[in-house]
Amino acid sequence: MHRIKQPLVIGYILAGIIAGPQFFNWLQSSHELEIFAEAGIVFLLFIVGIHLNPTVIKEVGKIALITGLGQILFTSAIGMAIAIALGFATGQALYIAIALTFSSTIIIMKLISDKRELDKLYAKIAIGFLLVQDLAAAVILILVPILSSAQGDQIVNSLSQLGLQAVALGIGVYAMARWVLPRFFQLAAESSELLFFSAVTWGIGVASLFSYVNLSLEVGALVAGIALSTSAYAEEISSRMKPLRDFFLVVFFLLLGSQLVLNDIQAILLPAFILSLFVLVGNPIIVYILMQLFGYSRKVSFQSGFTVAQISEFSLIVIAMGVALDQVSVQTASLVTLVGIITIALSTYAILYSDWLFEKLDPLLKRLPSRGESAELKLRNKKKFNVLWFGFNPIRDEIANFFPDKQTHVTVVDYNPKHIELVEQLGLSAVYGDASDVEFLSALPWHEVHAVISMIPDPAVNSLVLQQIQAAGGTKYTFFTAQNTTIADQLYELGAHHVALPFHMSAKHVIRLVKNLW
Repeated sequence: MHRIKQPLVIGYILAGIIAGPQFFNWLQSSHELEIFAEAGIVFLLFIVGIHLNPTVIKEVGKIALITGLGQILFTSAIGMAIAIALGFATGQALYIAIALTFSSTIIIMKLISDKRELDKLYAKIAIGFLLVQDLAAAVILILVPILSSAQGDQIVNSLSQLGLQAVALGIGVYAMARWVLPRFFQLAAESSELLFFSAVTWGIGVASLFSYVNLSLEVGALVAGIALSTSAYAEEISSRMKPLRDFFLVVFFLLLGSQLVLNDIQAILLPAFILSLFVLVGNPIIVYILMQLFGYSRKVSFQSGFTVAQISEFSLIVIAMGVALDQVSVQTASLVTLVGIITIALSTYAILYSDWLFEKLDPLLKRLPSRGESAELKLRNKKKFNVLWFGFNPIRDEIANFFPDKQTHVTVVDYNPKHIELVEQLGLSAVYGDASDVEFLSALPWHEVHAVISMIPDPAVNSLVLQQIQAAGGTKYTFFTAQNTTIADQLYELGAHHVALPFHMSAKHVIRLVKNLW
């Protein structure tokens, strides 16, 4: 897959199919492989939790909750109707509908991480509604065995006990995160090895504790990561754990491919095609419509929609549970497994090439009704746009020293919530948005802008900004940065007033310093 420039995830799944019972049947130690696969899930969700700090949850919490619950409701209802129309009994149709509802956090986070877009708005929203899905899936995984085996008062007692355990664990993890972990990791950070092993111990420990009390292992890993999200060592821990995550996730994908058992391929091929089409097309449409109703831009809605275009590992677990309880047939389990492999394979391409797909489909999307102004275009305070500054990260708080009198109204554009919070602490205006999104740029009030400064090193983004400035009639002054003279010339041709070459400037300064030594 690497040599033919295809996603490695596809290679892992294909390798699992080849090594599975359909071909060579090499993967036979299923218990050991499942432990490795679970470790991959724990490390992945632990890292995802580390990036889910309270600022992100506050920023996208509302739309994530609404989109997540809305998608679950509409997908399950439509999915059940399709399953019944295909001839499945009501009970099995319900299991199929539940399986179609959940999207794979593992697949989505792996692909978005590979694209280096975890900080983009659509990725944060996707993480939010995936969290909602995971919580709903965890509740279903807990409820199904209880409802199948218990009766009457036993159900109430089991649920009450589980609820009390969840509350107790939540309080315990919060107390540790608030008063114990900061001091502990400060001491552990004196040794990089000790910091790494301490983080692994914390992540696996909390996840195992959640699993021990019959709560979800996945939710436990996520909670363990969130507990460290505000730590000063969060990024260091995340970067050190990624190789470990990648290694164990390979086993997860191999195991997923090996689980494909097709005893009667002809009987399930057509239903698998129809259900896969619904997941690949129907789910993104549902999310797109929901986000458009709340005023999000076409691109953010489009990219968020494609993150739900596959079924989840939870789906396979739910179906396997149904088989164990004798409520789902083996043929239905094979059908859902086939849908999973088809949707995971095709959605991988959709997510990786979502920018290209949006560019091709945007003329069609423009014809659909829209709420107009982007919801992500949200000012933190109502000041005029005298100076529009793109990209906060390279300049940090030095921006405050450039405009100390506050008479010049500076508005910073950035898609990182941490940067937005820092800007607000400096008393400046901020806009949360992605400068690579043409629709977002077009929604900015260019008629109020006198000067544009971009510290973003991406020449494609700077070209888009300049094109938008020219389309709006121009501004008094524009400043950009470029990595080389070729890019600088291109920006000048697009109308830039001044382009700085920081690498050239740094090199000249270093040469002057070295010459002064003699």
